[in-house]
Amino acid sequence: MLIRLYLLLDNYADEQEQNKLKGLVDYVKFSTHGEYDFGSYKRGYYFAKNNGWLDNANELIFCNDSCFCISSLIPIFESMNKKTCDFWEIIKSHEIQDHLQSYFLVFKKDVFMYKKFIDWIGDITHQDDVENVIKNYELPLTSFLENIGFKSDAFYTATGKRNPTTTKTLVLLKQHIPLVKKRFLYQEKRAKSL
Repeated sequence: MLIRLYLLLDNYADEQEQNKLKGLVDYVKFSTHGEYDFGSYKRGYYFAKNNGWLDNANELIFCNDSCFCISSLIPIFESMNKKTCDFWEIIKSHEIQDHLQSYFLVFKKDVFMYKKFIDWIGDITHQDDVENVIKNYELPLTSFLENIGFKSDAFYTATGKRNPTTTKTLVLLKQHIPLVKKRFLYQEKRAKSL
């Protein structure tokens, strides 16, 4: 099994920080494009597609840098590989509307090579703020793909209407979810320093 890793970021890192990634990923690009995570997803998708990386791929993973990985993702993949779905996320949220959160999305080949998905990715544009990114891309993505006929699933389905990644981090850790939002850790650090 060949795994290719590429990192495209909507920010700048100095040369010293960029050098830390040498040998760890197949491709790295730091550039300010102003399209948030979905703009990086778009650029990464087209980079992989144009370089033939998707031709033999079975899955495509979009993962943003809003989380720290504190344990292995292998149990998540083992669990999700037993399910019959076309795309999945670690957490399904009910905040605003039912949807898969977009910080770690996995798409099977039927999805990521489907023309309507390719067109959708290509239509990602600059948004003025992160709320518009959520409203225009994260929230509608699940229903867009389900309406085409693709089946979604999640490792964990949240209860309640609040974002579980920022309001129920300890609950998520008990569910063996290995990704913790950085802002939760920073909030804890700030609270302890006060």
